Amino acid sequence: MIVSAHGGSQAKMTEVSSNTCLLDLLEQERPNNILLVYDQDAYHAGTYSPEQLIEPQFQTYLDRRGYNADHLIKITGFHTYPTAEYIRRVIEQIQVHRIDLVIGIGGGMVMDIAKAASILATQSDDPEAYITGKAAPNARRLRLMLIPTTAGTGAEITQFSVVYIDKVKYSFAHPSLGADYALLVPEFTYALPKAVTATSGCDAIAQAIEAFWSVNATPESHQYSAQALAFLLPHIVDAVHHPTEEIRRAMMLGACYAGMAINIAKTTWAHAASYWLTANKDISHGHAVMLTLPYLFSLIDEANEQTVQKTAALTVGLLRKQMSSLYHMLGVSDGHEARDRLHRIMGDCGLERHIDRLDVNPSEFEDIVDAVNPERMKNMPITISRETALNIMYQASRI
Repeated sequence: MIVSAHGGSQAKMTEVSSNTCLLDLLEQERPNNILLVYDQDAYHAGTYSPEQLIEPQFQTYLDRRGYNADHLIKITGFHTYPTAEYIRRVIEQIQVHRIDLVIGIGGGMVMDIAKAASILATQSDDPEAYITGKAAPNARRLRLMLIPTTAGTGAEITQFSVVYIDKVKYSFAHPSLGADYALLVPEFTYALPKAVTATSGCDAIAQAIEAFWSVNATPESHQYSAQALAFLLPHIVDAVHHPTEEIRRAMMLGACYAGMAINIAKTTWAHAASYWLTANKDISHGHAVMLTLPYLFSLIDEANEQTVQKTAALTVGLLRKQMSSLYHMLGVSDGHEARDRLHRIMGDCGLERHIDRLDVNPSEFEDIVDAVNPERMKNMPITISRETALNIMYQASRI
């Protein structure tokens, strides 16, 4: 088990025993009332499930404190993507049971729900006011621990929470959304279905790439992107088809580093274009991102003084130098080869790369493009016109 203390770009990771780590942290924090927010399928899946490794540590802690089972409250039953309704359910449990430690165990959806609820439960206004940016929340007062069961979203380490309201995606952000502890347990990914391993791994690769070319990138985030790609690229296909303990560990570390990269630099157009596909077509997030990401490389290669994003630090020359470094990490020479490599990864992982074969009709392309968050557009190193964005969608649908 790897423990990342105080999530965010300043996270520190140390490796400790899976059999005692949670118990050690509980003894250190000494919570009175714990709320476990979890994904039901992931919690019970496999020989090395959270149920098998985590439950005994909870019980030992309760016994040592002289607490009965009422001091450990559990809530599950979440599906597809995080919604304001789910967050309200968790907030209710926090308030009713006077919770002082929230633990989220699952994929990005469950962790985002746990993150948002842990800060919103102690605010005075309606949760949606903060999620939509109409009000600014105070800092989180409850303690928060996150334990991912997939290797991909990086939600355990970021200061963002994705929330959908009426199928519209919001990126709820606050510095105190970063967890106090992120516990990385590679064993919890052993029982993942191939499709989940593939899509979550693709999400992490996309995060590392988008964070690298983001206009918000820093030397620190570039380093995290490079570390993420070094772990993820050599292992993702084998993680899907021939996983080993070493490969699972590499994927989990890569996903965490990708999360640390986007925590600084944020994601860009491909992520923004993915949310409509997830909300309206049930295409898993990582798969949805990878459908358009490969086509952005050539656009960036063609950047000129008219299309490069107007920021004080970015020039065409600097952008080309940065992309050269990124291509070196990807093991390619240019944007066309980068596109082809990502397509090979998708194919080798069993993911469809043609959007029109996923129940997406060309008549819906304008809806997808119009749903792109303008803030994510500003993170791109180049400007993308509506016409160009529609062309990306058509490229992604060619057979």
